[in-house]
Amino acid sequence: MLEINYERYGVPRKIHSKLSQLKFRSSSPQIHTVNLSNGKQLDFYAKLRKSDTLIVSFHGAYSASKPGSYPMFWRISSLQNRGHSFLAFTDPMRLEGSGDILISWFLGKDGWDPMPSILNVIEKAMAKSQAERILFVGGSGGGFVALRASAEFPGSCAFVQDATVGLSRHNPKIVKGYFQKAWSGWDYNKLLRAFPERFNMQIYYMRRAPRNFVYMTQSLEDKAHVEQHFKPFARAHGISSEGGQSRDGSRVLRAYAPERRGHGKITNREFNQFYEDCTTKWLEWEAALNRSPFPKDAKTEPMESALAESTEAAKTEPVEPAKAENLSAEGKVFGVIDGLRYFNRFKTASVYSKFVKVKNAVWKKLQ
Repeated sequence: MLEINYERYGVPRKIHSKLSQLKFRSSSPQIHTVNLSNGKQLDFYAKLRKSDTLIVSFHGAYSASKPGSYPMFWRISSLQNRGHSFLAFTDPMRLEGSGDILISWFLGKDGWDPMPSILNVIEKAMAKSQAERILFVGGSGGGFVALRASAEFPGSCAFVQDATVGLSRHNPKIVKGYFQKAWSGWDYNKLLRAFPERFNMQIYYMRRAPRNFVYMTQSLEDKAHVEQHFKPFARAHGISSEGGQSRDGSRVLRAYAPERRGHGKITNREFNQFYEDCTTKWLEWEAALNRSPFPKDAKTEPMESALAESTEAAKTEPVEPAKAENLSAEGKVFGVIDGLRYFNRFKTASVYSKFVKVKNAVWKKLQ
């Protein structure tokens, strides 16, 4: 039985009847619960102040032996007192599905993706704090969603540790368990092929080339993640599999000998050291571009242009010969649709929700 315990964080809790009514009225730490449609909810921790930078934290998996309680907010003590505004989200899928879900990468389930709502909250927090820069932080599964969210904000930074890059390369038992609970009745292998830009950040970044900064650290003692996630992401950006920096300076990958063995065992000293290097490199990248991270003259990408671009990307995407024959009609269709990037940012949750219904209906016909 899942234990729900908001009081353990020792801060007030504010409940909002719907997302459009979310207001940040206090600079003191608070937990916010936003009621979404169909009985769903989104919980996050916020400490906002006037600052140029907003830090956003995402957690990884719960431990199977010590599942803990809901909600779970990561990096409060290490990040909220650095002089910036701070948000920490808990995965709303923890409350969904048939049975306890220990990891779902903030991906939602059949017919529902929480990302548009998360992005909406972030934009409201930016407006409240007057922030112009965003630093997304996440380890392991939290690294996955940090990469995904950062891609939606040009100029933002994704600082990720031992990050999961793609579900198709992750532990099959864990991935299958998630899909059985969140996408009951669906073939998860077909889902992975049909939504590569939702479930695989390596492909997402290759196709979209988002204008963000990525700083990725990887413990060399975490062999599975080194081979299945770190190295493929490095190769996708023209970086040595041992780590390094991309030619344009927007991707910095660090493989290191850790103080503690295992996955997700980064120490506070290591985290702080990498954090300082990350923020320095991020500033250097911004300076090299000779522009602000959020250009005021940036224009929203028209839906038609996004669709054409995604279609062309799908045509030109290199495919491993052994897997080429597995590209199905639904994979091409839904790769294009999901590639619209919520029509180039978020005030589109209702539109995207309708889009999901269309995708599901079309896909069922294809099956």
